[in-house]
Amino acid sequence: MRNLKRVLSLALASIMLLGMMVVGASAADVTSSDLKDMNEVTNKEAVALMVDLGIIVGKPDGTFAPTEGVDRATMAKLICYVLMGDTDPALFEGTKTDLTDIDSSWAKGYIKYCYANNIISGDGIGHFFPTNGVSVVEAAKMLLVALGYDAAAQGYTGNSWSINIMRDAKTAGLLENLSAKTNDKLTRDDAALMIFNALLAKTVKYDTQYDQGVAHKTDLRTTDTILGDLQYSLVKHTGVVVANEYAYIRMSSNTTDAGKTAVIVSDKDGKYASMTAAPTVINSSSTLEQLGQEVVYYTFNTGDKVSSAVVNSGKTKTYTKSDSAGATSDSKFLTNNGLTVADTAVFAVNYASLTNTQPVLQGYTLIDADANGTVDFGLKTTYTFSEVTKKTSSNITISGTGTKKAADVVGFDNVAEKDYVNYTTVGNRVFVSKAESITGTVTAFNGTKKTAVVDGTTYDVTGKGNASSSTNVKDALTYLSGLTTLKDATEQTYYLDHDGALAIAVGETSASTQYAYLTTATVSKDAWGNSTAEVGAVLADGTAEIYTLADDNGKSDSSSLLENLKGGYNDLNGVYGYYLNADGDMVVKAAATSKVTTTVSAAFTSGKPTVGTGVLANDSTVALFYKDGKAYSYTGVKSIPSFTGTATYVNAKNSAYATFIFIGATPSIETDANYAYSLGGDVLTVVGGYAHSFSVDGEIVSLTTTTATPYPVGAVYKYSTNDKGISSMGAPLSGDSIMSGVVAGTDGESYILVDGNVIYFASNITVDVLTSADEKGNITPYTGVISKDDTVVYVLNSEKKIAKAYVVGTGSVSNTGSDTLVEEIGSSNLPDTVHINEGAAIVYNGNDITVTKAPTLSTGFTWFNGSVEAEQSGHFVALTFKAPAGATSEYDVKIDNYTTNPDGADKTLSDQSGDFTLILRLEGKTFVDVTFQWTENYSTTYTIDCSGLGL
Repeated sequence: MRNLKRVLSLALASIMLLGMMVVGASAADVTSSDLKDMNEVTNKEAVALMVDLGIIVGKPDGTFAPTEGVDRATMAKLICYVLMGDTDPALFEGTKTDLTDIDSSWAKGYIKYCYANNIISGDGIGHFFPTNGVSVVEAAKMLLVALGYDAAAQGYTGNSWSINIMRDAKTAGLLENLSAKTNDKLTRDDAALMIFNALLAKTVKYDTQYDQGVAHKTDLRTTDTILGDLQYSLVKHTGVVVANEYAYIRMSSNTTDAGKTAVIVSDKDGKYASMTAAPTVINSSSTLEQLGQEVVYYTFNTGDKVSSAVVNSGKTKTYTKSDSAGATSDSKFLTNNGLTVADTAVFAVNYASLTNTQPVLQGYTLIDADANGTVDFGLKTTYTFSEVTKKTSSNITISGTGTKKAADVVGFDNVAEKDYVNYTTVGNRVFVSKAESITGTVTAFNGTKKTAVVDGTTYDVTGKGNASSSTNVKDALTYLSGLTTLKDATEQTYYLDHDGALAIAVGETSASTQYAYLTTATVSKDAWGNSTAEVGAVLADGTAEIYTLADDNGKSDSSSLLENLKGGYNDLNGVYGYYLNADGDMVVKAAATSKVTTTVSAAFTSGKPTVGTGVLANDSTVALFYKDGKAYSYTGVKSIPSFTGTATYVNAKNSAYATFIFIGATPSIETDANYAYSLGGDVLTVVGGYAHSFSVDGEIVSLTTTTATPYPVGAVYKYSTNDKGISSMGAPLSGDSIMSGVVAGTDGESYILVDGNVIYFASNITVDVLTSADEKGNITPYTGVISKDDTVVYVLNSEKKIAKAYVVGTGSVSNTGSDTLVEEIGSSNLPDTVHINEGAAIVYNGNDITVTKAPTLSTGFTWFNGSVEAEQSGHFVALTFKAPAGATSEYDVKIDNYTTNPDGADKTLSDQSGDFTLILRLEGKTFVDVTFQWTENYSTTYTIDCSGLGL
């Protein structure tokens, strides 16, 4: 009895504390319309409301992560938010429980509140297991108690506990639309749904009878109050969207302001008097596709807040007529679908030229907004298949639309340069989406019906023209119509138009389009007199292989190269067309027809399409250079090095673009250069010289040179090593041959964008990543790739392409508290009261630092800023700059406007190491530049803006 009284006392204490708190739930800072992955959410209405109410929040990366699990600790927090809103959990941390495994949990305050109020329970021996995933039945029990159900009275303990919980959960509506089973672990998506159902469920209460002064709960009654009304004043509304910021579909109407939606609101029974009724404008966003749809939205906090985005209710029915049989067919289409067209129905093409006159319905989507059998709207939207030819952070160029500002393109963030897309124009905006694709081989094609079967699925084939100059990109209809037989079809990636039809095909058109330079042949006979032949081949990718020759399709062919060689043919050196059979043997048809003899007098400039008369190069062209047993291969007009002289070529069918070019020479650019990035560190005396540490091809390598002096950290050398293991480093690379900068963009494969310039990769580029360091600041390199926002040091070859790149670490900056400065400066230099950074507002934006509010005035401050100054009065800030990986040995710092005088001179501090703390007196300052020369080839400049302070 004593323990029972103790638990009751805890529960009452928690309830009394809740009653004293004046804390209400507020709308979240991040709303559902901000989430990047709402398209991946199954329970959209539930998630939208939970996020808007702030009960469940998005992840730091801007996603909701619907498939991630929810643990028991998190569920306790969610229950508290349902009952109390955003309440400080520290208020409950003093509550006593017998749970022994929650003291280190971030959610212990929430857990203690729920435990004291019988919402949760442990295992009976002091364990709650806060990090375990919460199951459907466990979450249901918590939500039922939140609704007012008594765990003991309802039998939520004992042998039948789960059966009793799921019985009540179904009755209360908690399992509505939930596919997860009793013991399944909850995902974030399903947790949102269960809490959503609980908020809309009616609360319960018990009748109470007293026996000798002891209260007993008897009959369970359902109230008329939903749980969401208690904390959030939650009210559900339905309405049909007739206008938003993108377009409108109501006569004599207009678009709304951004983030607002005009809806015709239903009555309390979900009925609509008319689709011409005056709409209500709400502060919720909607999409172009939601025009004409019935949607759900919520008001909360006594109607002051509206859910950030409307969600389709699922009631609206749509019908799309795709055939073109005319008005007679239209009447039959309407009759077959049980539809009549309202006299007030609005029709529009691309949401323009609204009319009440019914057109021929081919291509229209008919919308029955309230599912009453009457067409309320008919909308036809035309989309164009195209390609993004250029994209920057602020503009996009789509073939067919010209260049548009990002603000005028809906879907801007979801497409990239070179993407195939579908777009439509509505008003002044372009709506664009990335085209879907499928990969497979066509097994059936009907040229009359324009349909094709790919991997068992039938698709319409529209064809949209060649969206690229690349020879492996074809109009789908042209490609399929041009096949002599389906056996000639090869695997393609097909991109689909907005209606799901095949638009273009991307891929090689024939298995025989492979080419190689054949060098030698060996013919031998076995004991039975059967001849075999092997050939030496330099393949298009530059690799050398020995292949066994075979006849075409395994059948003897007297004209094949195999038979030619048996007959004594020996004019082998040259380019041949071939394919590999199922055994991996090389099949080359008759030498007279397989040997490529077309040549051109070439004068090719890298990056330019012209190779010679009648021959062009594009992104798919492969160039093979071969001489003296060395081969070099390049793909793409921007990667192929410049060359002159006679070239052997193969053009694509009916095209001037070459698929393959052979040049019997060594490329003019350097192909075998070795690069080393100095890592500094100790110099060791070894046999033959001195060992130094370098990063070579992503690894720490010790190179022995005859130089005893350490090489500067970050210096890059082109080196060679003799047969005795001694390396010759030469002078460090400098000038235009080595550059650095921050990558503003990249396609990851062929170029980067630095300082507004596009810089292409050489075909043999390698990248060392130097951003990791051990506890002593020593670099630990590895081989990687260049990504957006990386800081890179890069070596340019003679064609100004990147032959070698190093991704280097970036420095960081933060403000420093006065406690740190006591050690930094020495307590003898500090007065009793110093106000460095106290009261200051400092904003960091990359390398730009803005002091927006001055710190508290300091007086009698003897300060250290490279030298000891006299006592000063003024406003001081302290900034600590942290060196990047590998730059902690020694570096130089240049500070503009260094002294305390307004016209102070620049000052350079040499041989700094570790973190650098700058104390700056703000009086008389406007902008101060601090430049760190971290390594030989890499520096960073920070700009401190004090201009707004007026000191």
